[in-house]
Amino acid sequence: MQTHSALFNHTDNPMLRVDARGIVQQGNSAFCRLTHQLPEFISHQTLAELCGVYWRQLSEFLMVEDDTPSDLPFKLAGISHIAYIVAAPDMPEEFWICFHPADIVQPTRIPTAEKALNSLFDTSFDSIAFFDTTGYCQQSNRAFHELLGYSQEETIALNASQLVTLDTELLTPLMSQQLMERGTTDVFERDVLHKNQSIIPVNIRITQVVDHQQQRLGTWIILRDISSNQAQMRTLKHQQQLLELTGRLAGIGGWEYVEKARHVSFTPEACKLLGVSPSDSHKLSDMLKLFAEDSSYEIQASVEVAFLLKTPFDIEVDYLGFKQPRTLRLSGRMKKDGDTQYLVGAIQDISRFKTQPDALPELPHAHRGTSGTAYQDKLTGLPNKIFLMSQVKPLMSQSPEHPLVFIEIDLRNFRRINENAGYSAGDECLLQTARRLQAHVHAQDLVARIGGDEFGVVVVNQPLAATEQLAQSLIDAIEQPIMIENKRFQVQAAACIVVTHSDSDSADILRAANEGIALIQSREIRVHVVTLTSGSDIP
Repeated sequence: MQTHSALFNHTDNPMLRVDARGIVQQGNSAFCRLTHQLPEFISHQTLAELCGVYWRQLSEFLMVEDDTPSDLPFKLAGISHIAYIVAAPDMPEEFWICFHPADIVQPTRIPTAEKALNSLFDTSFDSIAFFDTTGYCQQSNRAFHELLGYSQEETIALNASQLVTLDTELLTPLMSQQLMERGTTDVFERDVLHKNQSIIPVNIRITQVVDHQQQRLGTWIILRDISSNQAQMRTLKHQQQLLELTGRLAGIGGWEYVEKARHVSFTPEACKLLGVSPSDSHKLSDMLKLFAEDSSYEIQASVEVAFLLKTPFDIEVDYLGFKQPRTLRLSGRMKKDGDTQYLVGAIQDISRFKTQPDALPELPHAHRGTSGTAYQDKLTGLPNKIFLMSQVKPLMSQSPEHPLVFIEIDLRNFRRINENAGYSAGDECLLQTARRLQAHVHAQDLVARIGGDEFGVVVVNQPLAATEQLAQSLIDAIEQPIMIENKRFQVQAAACIVVTHSDSDSADILRAANEGIALIQSREIRVHVVTLTSGSDIP
């Protein structure tokens, strides 16, 4: 019976030991791991408190002539289980309850309590065998035979030394030390030998069994095949290496910024791009010092706007961390894990793609240049998203007869120009788009570049019908062919019109516009109108 107690304590099948009143006396380590509870918390609770089932319901199964696995529903760690109930072999007036996932093990009738106990042993997912003090196998289950390829008759002559190759010991020095000190080992990764001499990677745990006089009776050896896990790990490692190689060739790294901690961490490739140490995290304030002043401000503002509006950003910034300044493309997107908000994104060195920029186009708009470089898009010379957000409220006062209207314009196939013709062609496309927008709006309207391929227009004091016509004319102008280095390019555009009210703020307006653009993309339409109602509700 000592062997049964050892199996109860060290099997990976969740089990409970209860008395005749349904009070839990002990839960094994597998039950504690499954339910994430400490052993001292499990003991002396009722079965109903732990599993939601009353003992009197389960005890009815003990009254029938043939013991039967319970089909009463158990919920453990959110998973439905069934349970075998058998009389404890070593303690009178006590019972063992062994749980199995309901979708894996189907209830079958068990003639006797002894057979039920043996069934728990035989149907275990782990390969289990008991070896006596001479090292020969005395008892083994079905999983053990299937794992190692031996029949039940062949295991009688099987010695524990045959589980490993001739030049290998089954017990490592650390395992021997643990057995001597506490009678059981931790779970180790080892290689065992199949009958056909092939190698099988396993998790192994060995437990020593002693009698009441502390005389050694033998050991339980529990094995679990991890060959499929190792194959998956090799696949993941290969994919990780491929991803790292691709990022290295493209000059791309990853980063993550946690809002509460105000620390940013980088992938190894990003550390190489930035020339920083591959520590776990860096203070964002320290990293910003490595960028040009206007780029530092733009990064900080983009991060704040991303958390505020829950929208991604894609910006180009000047990095001063090396002797020669570099141009980096920085993108970010907000994620949420419980109460924690964080940004994840990519960093790409695009210095080699950038040519000497031409002089910025002369854009005859009253707003251009009034905000300085911190509020100005460096490529087009237009105001950026930060400046646009700051001007919504002031412009509302200049629109007394008609509601202020915001138009967000999205270039649908712009990325293909970058990918197929290079960044210089993409930059020229954005410059010409900015010129065309400026040429079609009124002097009091505000045009801004609010993203990588997104523009915004604030229309002041115009009727909605006229604004819809303006949006259509802006799309028509943008979609006219563009000639770049004697090559013809054409982009497609879509627009979301947001009609505001007096209580609207810039965050509500941009959020509504982003949702409208997403709707346009899913329905493949060109123009969509959203009207903000009081309280910032978006219909």
